[in-house]
Amino acid sequence: MTALFAKAKSVLMKDPYTGHLYVLFNSRRNSIKCLFWDGTRFVLLCKRLDEGFLCKIKTIHKNEVMLTTAEFALSFEGVDPQEEIY
Repeated sequence: MTALFAKAKSVLMKDPYTGHLYVLFNSRRNSIKCLFWDGTRFVLLCKRLDEGFLCKIKTIHKNEVMLTTAEFALSFEGVDPQEEIY
């Protein structure tokens, strides 16, 4: 968790105590870690896929992406938010 806190501060230049959800994917896109401050303590949420990849968020921004709750939920489940869903 200390590494996620440091990345939120140094790479994203954000204050981890804001209550925002900070989402970090590993370079292989088979693991995701989420960090947020709930007002009393930090909460850490992790997911690692045994096979396949988490979708890559397509963005024009280099370091920061803002997702809606629905977009995050789709990404966390492995669905590409850019694809049409029937």
